[in-house]
Amino acid sequence: MEDYRVLSVDEAEILEGVQAAAERMLERSGLRRLLDMPATPWRPSHD
Repeated sequence: MEDYRVLSVDEAEILEGVQAAAERMLERSGLRRLLDMPATPWRPSHD
């Protein structure tokens, strides 16, 4: 940083940090189950 301007950014490091934060948020909120893929993406048209 120079004169309050960012001169370089390590995108990989930022993305890793954001991914870790998102994982923690999903665990704490109990919403991880929403990311689980069903066996089939389509529900049956009738039971």
